[in-house]
Amino acid sequence: MGTYMSAYIELDYSTSAPPFTDVEQVFSLTEGSFIVDRRYDVFDALAFGRSAKLLAEDCDPHNQPLFAPRGMPSPCSLSAAHDYFRLVAAPPVLPDRHFWPAHLCVSPVVADEWVRERGSQESEVRQSSNTGRDGKRVWRVVSTPEHYNASWLRPDEFDAALKHHGLELAALPAEYRILGAAMAELAAQHGNDRVRLVVWFS
Repeated sequence: MGTYMSAYIELDYSTSAPPFTDVEQVFSLTEGSFIVDRRYDVFDALAFGRSAKLLAEDCDPHNQPLFAPRGMPSPCSLSAAHDYFRLVAAPPVLPDRHFWPAHLCVSPVVADEWVRERGSQESEVRQSSNTGRDGKRVWRVVSTPEHYNASWLRPDEFDAALKHHGLELAALPAEYRILGAAMAELAAQHGNDRVRLVVWFS
């Protein structure tokens, strides 16, 4: 069974609020996930992405990451949220399609079953546009059951996590070098605390 990693680089454009606290200033560098080579040693270094699904007797304790998985950050970018979560809503009360498409919604009954039986993570997303007179609106969301070990790392933590596992970024496939270079460039302009890599596995 293969393991896949979803990866988003997020940037906080705020210059006044604490890092990653103003939902209106948090954006993804891409609308969809970066596609990366399936290097399971990297997956484990970043968030225990491969070994977490192995039987205990097959799991090497040395594969534990430097930073334990932190869960999906909140707030996160809308692009990452669309990919990781399903919004809890049912007709006729659905969100504006420009904010959250109907095919990415699940009913409260399904959401409750996912949380209760399948370990889905609960969170919320804030809608700040297309809300009419209501102004800002908060929606409940749940992660899709196949997603696990969501986490996030700042650029310096990304480097440290790889080093902790004896991995040299320069020796990894180009996709990982691109992630590292992009975060370094953004951190140089906006600051290390306002750039992060958000990952999860399926």
